[in-house]
Amino acid sequence: MLIAVADSPYASQVARQGFALARELEDIVCLFCVVDDAGVIGEGPYTTQEVRQSMFESAEKTLLKIQDEASDVECQTILLPGDPVQTLGRICEQQQPSYVVIGAHRHEGFVHRLTSRIAEHLIDTLPCPLILVPS
Repeated sequence: MLIAVADSPYASQVARQGFALARELEDIVCLFCVVDDAGVIGEGPYTTQEVRQSMFESAEKTLLKIQDEASDVECQTILLPGDPVQTLGRICEQQQPSYVVIGAHRHEGFVHRLTSRIAEHLIDTLPCPLILVPS
């Protein structure tokens, strides 16, 4: 099972649901995070590379914290840069997960339509069932 999380306050909530399902199915978990660093520029005294490095360090801390919270489940972590949808598709081709678990944020307007399109794209392209966890 692949649990895809973002470096956000909702990551633990999504992961908890994914780990609960993994326990029921006695499945191994791949905890996955993509850092979308496209268009990142430095701010103030920080260079673009320093901002990217900070994003990766924060995401890595989130993954390790989540992994520690579910120490009873066999779990590996993957942290990669790139476009979240494209990178998730590539990892699914490589890992062949039984399920993919992602968070579904409740938004209105444009953000809602964008999130819906991402979920629709994943449903149409993933080689396995997609589970959306409301957050």
